[in-house]
Amino acid sequence: MLTFLIVVVCGFIGLIVVLALVLLGAYNGLVALREQVKSAFSSIDVALRQRFDMIPQLVDAAKGAMKFEKDTFKEVVEARNAAKAALDQISQNGGVATEELLANLQAKTKALDSAFAGMKVTLEAYPDLKSVETVKQLQDGIQSVENKIAFSRNHYNQTVSDYQTKRSQFPTVIVPTILPAQFPTFAYYQDSEKEAIQTRPQINF
Repeated sequence: MLTFLIVVVCGFIGLIVVLALVLLGAYNGLVALREQVKSAFSSIDVALRQRFDMIPQLVDAAKGAMKFEKDTFKEVVEARNAAKAALDQISQNGGVATEELLANLQAKTKALDSAFAGMKVTLEAYPDLKSVETVKQLQDGIQSVENKIAFSRNHYNQTVSDYQTKRSQFPTVIVPTILPAQFPTFAYYQDSEKEAIQTRPQINF
């Protein structure tokens, strides 16, 4: 009888050890994927901030020739500031792009895209700007950054998919159930933003 109890106890302890090792592996794997998602979003963050910085520079470079377009400049700058503030909220949340925060960023970015598209159309009405080297360089730079945003967004969505899949699988799902604050749900960067970037009008100087 005693031998049987010892075997049972040892088996129980062994089961606990195995479960602990499995959960530890699941925890470490989920941590790695979570950090990959954050790193992927940081690439979007950097690219968006580059765009946010270059747009006011383009506005300043064009102001001299576009003296009567104050409303256009104001709309672009205000939209840019709102989009930057939305991005800052995600940074303040530790780089965790929740559904609410990312939806707000996308809405503000869409408003910026609309305002900036209007500015681009207005720019075309000023032929003298074609010879302004700074304007041409900024236009090329912004286009390059927009391409980088598209690439970074696709990479981010893939890492989110990997994380969400792993997060919902057994036994890994036990970890976020126990530690929900450490392993939140990340939102996808919606395809509508991809279409907006791809269809954004361009200036051909």
